[in-house]
Amino acid sequence: MIVQRGLAPTRSAAQRLIDRGAVERRAAVDWVRLRKSGEDLPEATELRITDDAELRWVSRAGLKLDGALAQCGLAVTGVTALDVGQSTGGFTEVLLAHGAAHVVGVDVGRGQLHPSLRGHAQVTVLEGINARGLTREALGTAMPAGGFGLVVADLSFIPLTTVLPALVPLLAADGHLLALVKPQFELQPKDIGKGGLVKSAASYARCSASCGPPAANWAWT
Repeated sequence: MIVQRGLAPTRSAAQRLIDRGAVERRAAVDWVRLRKSGEDLPEATELRITDDAELRWVSRAGLKLDGALAQCGLAVTGVTALDVGQSTGGFTEVLLAHGAAHVVGVDVGRGQLHPSLRGHAQVTVLEGINARGLTREALGTAMPAGGFGLVVADLSFIPLTTVLPALVPLLAADGHLLALVKPQFELQPKDIGKGGLVKSAASYARCSASCGPPAANWAWT
């Protein structure tokens, strides 16, 4: 019903809105939060979205990068950026919205990029490439002569520490790297709880320790 009425673009987006408590239905007197997607409602039920943050970007990843850029105050206007683990394109969309001149996206998968970004004049898509083997040669003509002004990364099922050595040579001398660290992919199986969740403070400390030295080797902070 949410998708049919144009309140969300897809069923998965509608589900995310419900999970966040952002969908309400008109009751007898007031608006009531929709608790679950399978709730049986009359066809004439009025619905409204109270928080459209989930719909702001083509994927939830956009919320992460948008918040990170605001938090660190990093300006991306005019830069040529590399989006490693492009997937649906949440990071790519945010970079363009913040003024990036061009975004080169790399992903090991194929056919995941949102239609609104595929074919975009400011987006180059390179699919079927493993980030660990990323080189200037693999990027070909998409590689800027002076390197990328910004590299962003949102990777799953692979430790970030195994990818960093490939990303460093792609950066411009004054470039920046902004990468999402996912503890469940950096730690050992014994540190990961049910559902892939990491709850131990000690485990988070180990994750920080494992990612810190590689960054320090290149004088990053």
